[in-house]
Amino acid sequence: MLLSDLRQFTESALAHLPPQQQLIFRMCRYQGLSYDEIAEQVHLSRNTVTIHWLQH
Repeated sequence: MLLSDLRQFTESALAHLPPQQQLIFRMCRYQGLSYDEIAEQVHLSRNTVTIHWLQH
């Protein structure tokens, strides 16, 4: 599988997630942010970020 195919597959799968889960996934995987950094930026608790991450 080519990298472009993998990216397209990932984006297609992300489209099925709620917007907040999409955002958290992208921030963690693409931007390399920690749960604490994400929680601070989106004004959620670290626990909420963790739960959203585990549900993807």
